[in-house]
Order: sequence, then structure tokens, then C-alpha cells
Amino acid sequence: ECDLSLSASGRTPGACSAPVRTFTGLGPGPHSSSGGSWDTRSGIFTEDLLHALPRLPELEDFPWSAHELRELVRRACGWDAFTGDAVKRLSALLRNPLLRIAREAQRLSAVHRQCTRLEVQSAVRIVLSAALAEPCVAAAVRAVSLHCMSGTVRSCGLVLSVGRFFRWMVDTRVSMRVREYAAVYLTACTERLVEEVVVRALQPEASPVSSSRLDSAVDLDPELWPPLQVHAQLLSGRNAHGQWRHEPVFIPAASVSATLYKYTYNSSCRKGETKKSGLSLTSGDLVSRAMRLLFRPRPSPPPSANHMPVSWSPDALRTLYYFVSASQADPVEILPSPNMTLTKVRPAPLLPPLSEWIRVSLVHAEHRRSSAVDRDDVRQASRLLLQLDCEPRLLRCDSSVSSWCSLDAGSALERFSSDLGFRMLHSGRADLLPQASALLGEKGLDTMDERGMTALMYASAAGDEALVQVLVQAGAQLDLQIPGSSARHPSVSAGTRHWTALTLAVLHSHLSVAQLLLEAGADVEAQVSGVRAVPRRHLCSWRDYEMVSLLLSYGADPLLPVHHGSSLSEDMNCFSCAAAHGHRNIVQRLVLQPEPCREDVLSLEEILAEGVDPGHSWEQGAPRGGTLRVCKARLKALQQASYYSAEHGYLEVTLDIRKMGVAWSMHSWLQSVLRAHELNRDGVLISLLQDFSSICSENYSPEFALTGVPLLFTLLHSTKDYVLLQCVASVLSQCYGAAAVPPVPALDTALSTQLDVHFLNNPEMSDVTFMIEGRPFFAHRVLLISASDRWDTFKILPWRVMCLLLMWSGGALCVFQLLPVSAFFRLRALQRSCEAALSGSLTVDNAVSLYRTAKVITTPHITGIALKDQDRDRGSTSGLLTDLETALKDRMKTLYPSCRG
Repeated sequence: ECDLSLSASGRTPGACSAPVRTFTGLGPGPHSSSGGSWDTRSGIFTEDLLHALPRLPELEDFPWSAHELRELVRRACGWDAFTGDAVKRLSALLRNPLLRIAREAQRLSAVHRQCTRLEVQSAVRIVLSAALAEPCVAAAVRAVSLHCMSGTVRSCGLVLSVGRFFRWMVDTRVSMRVREYAAVYLTACTERLVEEVVVRALQPEASPVSSSRLDSAVDLDPELWPPLQVHAQLLSGRNAHGQWRHEPVFIPAASVSATLYKYTYNSSCRKGETKKSGLSLTSGDLVSRAMRLLFRPRPSPPPSANHMPVSWSPDALRTLYYFVSASQADPVEILPSPNMTLTKVRPAPLLPPLSEWIRVSLVHAEHRRSSAVDRDDVRQASRLLLQLDCEPRLLRCDSSVSSWCSLDAGSALERFSSDLGFRMLHSGRADLLPQASALLGEKGLDTMDERGMTALMYASAAGDEALVQVLVQAGAQLDLQIPGSSARHPSVSAGTRHWTALTLAVLHSHLSVAQLLLEAGADVEAQVSGVRAVPRRHLCSWRDYEMVSLLLSYGADPLLPVHHGSSLSEDMNCFSCAAAHGHRNIVQRLVLQPEPCREDVLSLEEILAEGVDPGHSWEQGAPRGGTLRVCKARLKALQQASYYSAEHGYLEVTLDIRKMGVAWSMHSWLQSVLRAHELNRDGVLISLLQDFSSICSENYSPEFALTGVPLLFTLLHSTKDYVLLQCVASVLSQCYGAAAVPPVPALDTALSTQLDVHFLNNPEMSDVTFMIEGRPFFAHRVLLISASDRWDTFKILPWRVMCLLLMWSGGALCVFQLLPVSAFFRLRALQRSCEAALSGSLTVDNAVSLYRTAKVITTPHITGIALKDQDRDRGSTSGLLTDLETALKDRMKTLYPSCRG
């Protein structure tokens, strides 16, 4: 069974002794130090040092193919710059950054139990340097914009398959629920990273890249090597030899991070000029200087939508100092290593620079839309940079999201009171509710914090049934929604807007809490001010049959549209969410839900489509008293669900939807055939091929001509199953169509006006004589050259040449023999006449021999005419199939306008 876990391999690093430390600084002048994690450090990676590090898990399945990578290389540089071995090596290297990004997205998704584009975007910025992350994010935004305009992942301008990335994210359990834009983001970022690797591997000369040259280019690049190397620890900022990158690291100037970075860097430079003992910086120096800067009175800068001013809490600074100086030796002199130590000293070359600590911590804070870096952000950075495991951040009301330094006395007092009120509520003491409500202010229990969440929302997300019961009995509003981001609620995430307490309970799979809220009167559709935050849409992404049944029993309508108040909201209904994640039982449960009675007027199409075939197996178990109406809205929802299940490779779900009477789209049928062929399920493949006749020719698409036709000819060439062979040949004949073979166009045989007719069959003017049926026919060299350029090459022959042509009585055999002669002498008019005669006398018996003759003399008008009887011909070779494939594509583009790209 394929290992699809993103967790570490469990390999314990072996003991390694600290090597002799030799450091070279980045700043002006020489610097040295005894250790620590500062930007003035450097060191050499040894083979034993790297070998002792734990490695990333090895996964067998990845969402790309060698053909797709080769196409990406061709698009990046305009030619096939990578050899076959280089493409394989590129595929192996590309797995490591994909795993790192997926693991970071997995941890970021633990807050709300879903992976959106925001989690993938932050994961990319955590793993990759700014020089690599920004182009990747820009490419992802461009792909999402194209998806918004077109509505399908096929129009995102991507070579890699978004559907395969989505399926890979579900199989590797990146999150319980994966959103479509998350897969688009990850696909686009991966493509952009491949292009960056290709461009850098081609420098400084544009010659073919081998696998060794690719490895050399990656090893020397301090931005590519850290994410592409196989070790679990992100050795950020260095190349494979331990050398630092010399580019300046971008740190927002508006944050304390920039001042902190400059302070530590300048201190190291000054001390490096005075003594060789290096940087001697204590925790008191770092924290006190930063706190003095932090609480210095200054005007508050205007908030920015893209870059919020971020400060550091005292706990975050102390935690940062602990990690960057934990492996530091004595600051005065380098002492010999003791025989016994209580703690393991991490080798200096493995310590990340301070700039990386600041960068990763800032990304974690910005992902939370927080204006303050707390200690947990630093701990999350240590997990990546030092491979120190810690729990993922969860949704808690006591976590800091803003800084106190920018608040005046009144606002700070209000913040203190609000925080104390939330803490009192979450203590579970019912006797403290009046006091807590008074501390929260005018709205009492319905007061929202900076995330826009109330105490009931936090309790529902945590699954605290007792606290939810207390708050409901105390009168907390059940259907209050998380508002949009504002000055009062600056830390509202774009993905949580319009959520309610019921939405959070459903997301975190707390069945008892959801039932309690519904019994208390919570709106199952959560519709307030015309905006729906339907919780069933989230649960349909997870295999929670009981939760689905609970919401449906309380009147949830799976056909209602969902809007999240965002321009980037995904247009996926409940059927699509369940099918996209492969939840077969959820799809069947949604279909069995009877449609509520409507008073509006039904269309004729809905009236005719009312009711279903009682022979369908999925109808068994339908609730009594309800009617299963395949109305227009439900049919559209099932068609969309069929598209997503086929796109993501869930073959069984797609077949179930087809059995429900949903017509095939060309894309869904083609993806199902590809999946069945990949799984070697010949029985399903035969059934799909037999069902091809249900697809109208108007629904043929350029994708079918590009991908489907080559697949059919591959099956025709490789299969040994006679039934499957017959089905493939039948599909090919249907694609060829019943239209007549277009006639061979006539060729203009009129002589040039400059030629004199006296040269034609005139013994006196003739210098060439032909013998036709024993009678001479007189010609001239000028006429022959004008009729065929082949005669111009016969200047070495005598002026009078006797040519004996085969007798032509008009039969097909004589025409067949005359065709190569006319082609040899380049008599275009005679050759075209032979082609026209042969195209009308084609039979199954002479098709192969005629093809071979046409192939030798390169006659394009005869090459593909044997395709019409392909279902009866079994003597084709691979070369014949290749030419027939080309001929079929050309004919489909001619007959079917929908196949023209």
C-alpha cells in the first residue's frame, strides 16, 4: 500500500560531535563567533553532519508526470533543454518542496479544519525565500483570476493537472477539507518553481542540461537548495556547501523586526572589529532594547491592507533569544568540549540565521492577521528551522492577535476588560456570567473580539457542550455571523466571514454541539442579511454521514446556492464538495433527500423530468413521504458533481452519478476513461466505451482531439482483449462520422500562356518521343520541364529519350501501378487523377497496400481514407496507427467545429 503520510520518517539522527567552528561574516570586515544563530555565522556542511539529519518521508505518488515536466521545461526556455535523466532528477527534487509546503499547509489548516488558498499561500512564504515565494504567489493569483473568469480549472493556463493536485492533497490528508483554490494555488506555485529551477540551471550557458549539471546548479544556489534538499530540517539561507547567500533579506521597515535585526547585526559588527570572541549579547540586552523601542511614544502608522505593522511581544523576544542562543558556547573564550553534557549542542552550521527566524515568525503572524508576533509564532518557526516538534496552533480565545503599544489608555483598558470577560466565560463557571457580561460591554455575551468571534463561537469550535448550553440558556445569539474585516475587527480572516457558531461546530465535527444548537433554534441555512454561510457545504467535504443526516433532517436544502461575501468564493454546491472529496455515501445521501415543496411554477423541462426510474439501486432506502424529483437545479448540481469527481479521479462516484441518469460531458467521460485505463479496469473501460454513443457530436471538444484520440489509438495498439478492441474501433468509427470522404480536389492542368502549342505532338519540333500503345507521341523538352521539374534533372540524358509507360486501360490495378510512376516523374496532374480514381475504388482488401504506397510517395490525400473501415481492419501497425491518428484529428476538426481549438 502506498505511504501517503506527511509526517516525518521517524529516523533518529545519530550523535554528532561539534566540529571546529570557522565562521565568515556577511558584513564589512571579518567577524567570528563561538556559535549561536546569528546572520554573521557560516560553516561548512560535512557529509557526516548531513547524513545524521532526519529525512523527509518518501511518498510513492506525486501529482505530475514526466511528460508534464518536459512540457514545463519547454515552456520555460522554449526548447527541450533537459535530457531524460535530468527530467527524472527534476521530478525527484521537486518532491521535497512540495512535501514541505504541504506539511506547513497541513499545520496551518488545523485551526479551522480546512485548507484554503490562504493556508497554501502562507506555507509557500514559510518554506521558500522571498525571491522565490513572491513570483510563485503572483503566478498563483494569476491562475486563480483565470479560473474566476472561466469557471473551470482547465482554463487556468496551467500544464500540471489541478485535479491530480487536489486528489493528492486529499489522499495525503493535508486537511479534512480541501478547497479548489488551494489546489490551484499549489499547482501554480509548483509550476513557477519548476520554471525558476529551469532558468537557473541554464545559466550561464544555454546548453542541454544533464542530471549532474542540474544537481550542481541546485547545490550552489542558496535559495534553491534549502527547499529542494531531502533533509527534514530547512537549512535555510545556505547552499549545499554551507555558504550563505549574499542578497539582502527583506524585512518590513515598519516593524520592530527590522530594528531588532539591525541592532543585532550592528552589535556583531562592532564587536567583531574589537575582538575575535564574537557576539556577546544577553537576553537582557535584546529584550530591554526591544521593549524600550516597543513602548516608545510614537504616532500610529495608518494600517495597510497588504502589510500590517507587526510588533513583537516580550514573550516572543525571550523565546527568540532562547532558540538563537541555546547552542551558544561560552561568550568569552572557546572551551574544550566536556566529556559529559546534559544537553545536546547543535552544530553551528545547522543553526539558521536570525533573518530566517524573523521571516518565518512574521509569516505566521501575518497568516493570523495579527499585529503582534507571539511566542507560539517563534515556536512554529523553531519546528521548521531546528526540527523541534510542537503542536500546531489551534483556535483559542486567549491567543494574542494585536499589540498593546499602539493603543491609548482607554482602548487598552477596554481590551483588558474584554479579555478578562472572555477568560471568565471560558472558565466554565456559570456563576460568573453576570460579571463577565458586564466586563464585555454593551453587547454582553454577543461581544466580538478582534477575530469577530463571540464566546459561543469559541465554545462551539472547541466542542465544549456544557459551555454552549450555559451560553444558550443565558441568551447568546445563535445566528450571529463573523463580520468582515474592519478597524474594530482587524484580524478577521477572509475565509471565515459570515460563519456562525453552527458553522464552526460542523467544521470541527462536534455532532452533539451542532445538535444542541439546532434544537435551540439555530438556522440551518444561517441566512442573515441575505448572505448564507451554509454549514452543510463544509461538512460535505468530510466523511461525516451522521452530521449530514442531522442537518438534512432539520431542513437543509442541498440545492441552495452558497455565497461567502468574497469575489473569490468558489462556486461549489454540496454535491460537488462531496464528489470532489470522493465521499460516495454522502453523494447518495444528498440525492435521496426529498426536495421541499415549492409554490413556484415548474418549467416544462422540470415537469417532464419529474420522477426517476424505479430500477435505480440508489433509490432504495428513500425516506417515505418525499418525492425524488430530478429537477433542473438538482440535475445541474449532479452534472457539476460528475465533473469534479471525474476531474479528481473518483471513478466510482462518477459512475454512480451516471447511473442516476446524468448525461456525460465529454470532459467527465474522457477523465473517467483515463482513470479506468490507469487502474487497468478493463470491464469499466468497456462499459465507458460502449456508452460513448450517448455523447452528441456537438459536445466533442479540443481536449478530446488532443488527449482522447491518442488514448484510443494507444488502446488499439496495446490491448489484447477482443471485446475491448471492438469497442475502441467502434468509437473511432463514430468519431470519423458518417459523412462521405471529401473528394480529391482537381488540379489545374492548363498550360502556361508562354508555351506554344506547336511543340505538342509535332514531329518537326519534337526532341522527345513517347511510345504509347505502339504509337509514337511527340513532345518537347520545354513542355516536359513545365509539366514536371523532374525532367530538369535529366540534362545528362540525350535530347531524345524513349520512355515506355505502362499501359492504362482504366482499371484500378493499372491506376495503382501508374500512381508511383507519375509520382516519380512528378507529373502532378496525372498523380492527382490517379488519387481521385483510387479514392473511389477503396476496399477493405486493398486499404493497407494502398496506404503503404501512399506512405512511400507521401500522398496526403490517400493516407487517412482507410480509417472509415477501421472496425473491420486488424492488420494495422504502429506506424499506420500514428498516421491514422493524425488523419482522424484533421477530419474531426473539419467535421466538428467544437473540436477546433
